Amino acid sequence: MTESTPSITRLLVSVRSADEAEQCLDAGVDLIDIKEPMHGSLGAAELDTVADVVARIAGRAPLSVALGELVEARGLPPHFAGEVRFAKFGMADCAHRPDWHDRWRAAIERLPARGAPVAVGYADWKSAGAPPPEVILERAKSLNCQAFLIDTFDKRAGDLLAHLSEQQLNGLLQAARRARLLCVFAGSLCLGAIERLSPLAPDYFAVRGAACGGKRCDALDAARLRELVEVVRSLARDVCMRNREPSIPTSSARFTRTKSAITDHHKNA
Repeated sequence: MTESTPSITRLLVSVRSADEAEQCLDAGVDLIDIKEPMHGSLGAAELDTVADVVARIAGRAPLSVALGELVEARGLPPHFAGEVRFAKFGMADCAHRPDWHDRWRAAIERLPARGAPVAVGYADWKSAGAPPPEVILERAKSLNCQAFLIDTFDKRAGDLLAHLSEQQLNGLLQAARRARLLCVFAGSLCLGAIERLSPLAPDYFAVRGAACGGKRCDALDAARLRELVEVVRSLARDVCMRNREPSIPTSSARFTRTKSAITDHHKNA
């Protein structure tokens, strides 16, 4: 993956139960993430919940898991080896801890086999007390991280674009590609923000609240899930078409369907 070869963007949705994971599978979500949103941006779910999701999905879709903030994170037992593809720790309150990089390395070394670590950069890193995303990304190279997630820590303080411009996000995305890392955009993204950011072609858009009936701690909504899957796929196809044939305009039918979906979402938000 290089700056000249954009990714086909896929959809990650965070779930808090096996039933929600099944909903995601039925809707065609590409990557299912296990977390407990009541515990924060990267709140760790109970291990029983992780086990339930793993058993229900049974290898039919890739899984990732949030393990909380590094300063208080718990590990993942070895018996999850091969069951969880990605695992991540947040970096809140690490900026002023001189040993944060050593702590991060030790936490990664304790992950189950074949559980790829994800580096997390918070867009609102100053208020989170986290190292800047650029520093996280630079350190990730030495820790065998396989992906870089750009998220927000405080969900009350605006979405991703309230903290980083499209130009800044593109700079981080291209740096991740040069480091051969997958890049994920998250942070209270609604359909409008996803449409705005889609030309950058991250590897994944990650959502929770946009797939719920209202707030991120509410249950997933099946209709919104299907809408998200359709819109992300449609936007990804349009980006691919423009990259292959710059002179060919976006299909009016797909553009109309996407705009309609976004308009309907905002009317119902």
